[in-house]
Amino acid sequence: MTPWLEFFIDGLAEVFQEAAAIVTEKSAQMTKIEPDLIRKLDPQQRMVFAQLTFKQDTLTTSEMREVLHL
Repeated sequence: MTPWLEFFIDGLAEVFQEAAAIVTEKSAQMTKIEPDLIRKLDPQQRMVFAQLTFKQDTLTTSEMREVLHL
Protein backbone atom coordinates (compact mmCIF):
# COMPACT_ATOMS: atom_id res chain seq x y z
CA MET A 1 0.00 0.00 0.00
CA THR A 2 2.90 2.38 0.69
CA PRO A 3 4.02 2.54 -2.97
CA TRP A 4 0.49 3.41 -4.05
CA LEU A 5 0.21 6.15 -1.39
CA GLU A 6 3.57 7.59 -2.47
CA PHE A 7 2.39 7.59 -6.10
CA PHE A 8 -0.90 9.24 -5.14
CA ILE A 9 0.77 11.91 -2.96
CA ASP A 10 3.34 12.65 -5.69
CA GLY A 11 0.48 13.08 -8.17
CA LEU A 12 -1.34 15.47 -5.83
CA ALA A 13 1.83 17.49 -5.28
CA GLU A 14 2.35 17.81 -9.04
CA VAL A 15 -1.24 18.96 -9.64
CA PHE A 16 -1.02 21.52 -6.82
CA GLN A 17 2.26 22.88 -8.17
CA GLU A 18 0.73 23.24 -11.64
CA ALA A 19 -2.32 24.99 -10.16
CA ALA A 20 -0.09 27.38 -8.19
CA ALA A 21 1.86 28.20 -11.36
CA ILE A 22 -1.36 28.93 -13.27
CA VAL A 23 -2.68 31.19 -10.50
CA THR A 24 0.62 33.06 -10.36
CA GLU A 25 0.64 33.52 -14.14
CA LYS A 26 -2.98 34.72 -14.28
CA SER A 27 -2.39 37.09 -11.38
CA ALA A 28 0.61 38.61 -13.18
CA GLN A 29 -1.45 38.98 -16.36
CA MET A 30 -4.27 40.74 -14.51
CA THR A 31 -1.84 43.09 -12.78
CA LYS A 32 -0.41 44.12 -16.15
CA ILE A 33 -3.79 44.96 -17.69
CA GLU A 34 -5.52 46.24 -14.56
CA PRO A 35 -6.22 49.96 -14.98
CA ASP A 36 -4.75 52.35 -12.44
CA LEU A 37 -8.18 53.35 -11.11
CA ILE A 38 -9.04 49.75 -10.26
CA ARG A 39 -5.75 49.34 -8.38
CA LYS A 40 -6.76 52.26 -6.17
CA LEU A 41 -9.96 50.55 -4.98
CA ASP A 42 -10.03 49.21 -1.43
CA PRO A 43 -10.64 45.44 -0.97
CA GLN A 44 -14.41 45.80 -0.54
CA GLN A 45 -14.73 48.01 -3.60
CA ARG A 46 -12.70 45.45 -5.57
CA MET A 47 -15.07 42.66 -4.48
CA VAL A 48 -18.09 44.62 -5.69
CA PHE A 49 -16.31 45.54 -8.93
CA ALA A 50 -15.39 41.90 -9.57
CA GLN A 51 -18.96 40.80 -8.89
CA LEU A 52 -20.35 43.36 -11.32
CA THR A 53 -17.69 42.70 -13.94
CA PHE A 54 -17.59 38.91 -13.99
CA LYS A 55 -20.81 37.58 -12.48
CA GLN A 56 -23.80 39.84 -13.02
CA ASP A 57 -24.82 43.19 -14.44
CA THR A 58 -26.57 44.62 -11.39
CA LEU A 59 -26.43 44.23 -7.62
CA THR A 60 -29.17 44.96 -5.13
CA THR A 61 -28.22 46.32 -1.72
CA SER A 62 -28.96 42.90 -0.19
CA GLU A 63 -26.69 41.18 -2.71
CA MET A 64 -23.98 43.75 -2.05
CA ARG A 65 -24.26 43.09 1.70
CA GLU A 66 -23.91 39.38 0.98
CA VAL A 67 -20.86 39.87 -1.25
CA LEU A 68 -19.20 42.06 1.40
CA HIS A 69 -20.26 39.79 4.28
CA LEU A 70 -22.01 42.64 6.08
